[in-house]
Amino acid sequence: MIKITNKGLNELGVKEMTKLFRCKFIVGQMAGSASKMQQKFNPNTTMGNYFRKTRNNNIIPIPLSWLHYEVVEYKVVKRSVV
Repeated sequence: MIKITNKGLNELGVKEMTKLFRCKFIVGQMAGSASKMQQKFNPNTTMGNYFRKTRNNNIIPIPLSWLHYEVVEYKVVKRSVV
């Protein structure tokens, strides 16, 4: 299992979010989920959605390429029951 920890927007994420929402975003600002558990690391995954109440009710999936993130791998230990 791996855990992806969201560390906030990176420079690309700030640029893309500002373009999509026409608001000011800053590097390190949180967008999407704080963390996610997966079986395998997939760089094309998203960290949830960013929702901003607008006329169009914009809901934007946040790709990992827009974030500073940390990946931690956990080893699964199988235990036998006696």
